[in-house]
Amino acid sequence: MMVIPSPQPIRRPYAETDFADGRQVAALAHMLTAEYSVASADGSPSALASISKEAAVWLAECERTLPTTEPRHLIDITAYFDIIHRIARHRPAPEHAIANAHERVIEAYLAGDTAILETDVMRIIGDAMARDIRHVQPAKLSWYVRTQERWLRESRQDATFPDISRAEALHRAAILLRANLFALTSSQQEYKAELAATHAPALLHTAGLDSGTLRALLAFARAAWPTHLSTETLDAAEARILSALSTSTDLLPLDRAAYALDLSLRS
Repeated sequence: MMVIPSPQPIRRPYAETDFADGRQVAALAHMLTAEYSVASADGSPSALASISKEAAVWLAECERTLPTTEPRHLIDITAYFDIIHRIARHRPAPEHAIANAHERVIEAYLAGDTAILETDVMRIIGDAMARDIRHVQPAKLSWYVRTQERWLRESRQDATFPDISRAEALHRAAILLRANLFALTSSQQEYKAELAATHAPALLHTAGLDSGTLRALLAFARAAWPTHLSTETLDAAEARILSALSTSTDLLPLDRAAYALDLSLRS
């Protein structure tokens, strides 16, 4: 039986968690999922049962506050909603709950909310397309394709996307690497290989990066594997990035501790 030591525990009194604050809610969910993974690896039924009860509290609070949560916070919360639902209630989250939250994110972006990024909306629509493209509104499909076409044009001029932040550039690269670009380019594999090669050197340099860029770097690495990154390279990159995130000063302490647990699971 594998026993993984936890970092210094940081307990979370739910009365002190502001469930309208997406950072706090997402950090709490991150810790719950990390602890659940550790308990699963350790084979501890009592720990799994305890975490499931805490996940049920998180879920109930989110269901209560989700309709009034600021759209910019919904991105982080919905990233954990399904897995927490499975931990707490042993079944997938209802699709409408996540879809409604994502619709509010898209509407806020279109209304000019600068806290929501173009890549956020592209990921939301792309994930919906992957689940069932028939349920994606034609207007969203059209916007998604037009944006993809623009990204391709810009990347052919400079694949580093110099006019946007490094985090956004990495997220763009990750999205393009995962996308089916057959209708947009006659040389999809060659294009993706060049795009991956352009951004891959960044995996060696994590010092001084903020948490947003580190997370984008992690998304890129996972999107580039296995076609453009070897398993060995991915493993080394993930360990390096998770270590940096576990000490990132712009994250909440609970989020840092959760990344430390994520890192410990790799040993």
